[in-house]
Amino acid sequence: MNSKLITVASVSTVFEADLLRARLEGEGIRAFIANKNLISMNWLYSNALGGVRIDVELHNEHAAREIIALVRAQEFELDPTGDEWGSCPECGSNRIEFIEDKRSSFLSWLVVGFPLFFPQEKYHCLQCFHTWKEWKE
Repeated sequence: MNSKLITVASVSTVFEADLLRARLEGEGIRAFIANKNLISMNWLYSNALGGVRIDVELHNEHAAREIIALVRAQEFELDPTGDEWGSCPECGSNRIEFIEDKRSSFLSWLVVGFPLFFPQEKYHCLQCFHTWKEWKE
């Protein structure tokens, strides 16, 4: 089936285009990247060519534009039904991420000459940027 392709987004790097394409395909929308190889070879061509374009089939245009708008606004929840991280103790938001702080391994590399891994596990709120170590119920 031949379907007309329409450009729904244009970004400056191939990396951004790959992320958007992956997100669209994760939602069931086939996406194609135009100018990817040319801009990969010489990234200075990006502005001259109008960036790396993400194309979708015409019947998926509206849904693709909505998804891209949510991604750009960083309001896309990975698992909207799951609440495994709980909520932030400061603002109550459920936009929480788990991070491992590995700065101590870098410091040991400077002092001893090789890295010693002692990662510190922390939680970070994406709404108010509060960081805490222990999970408080």
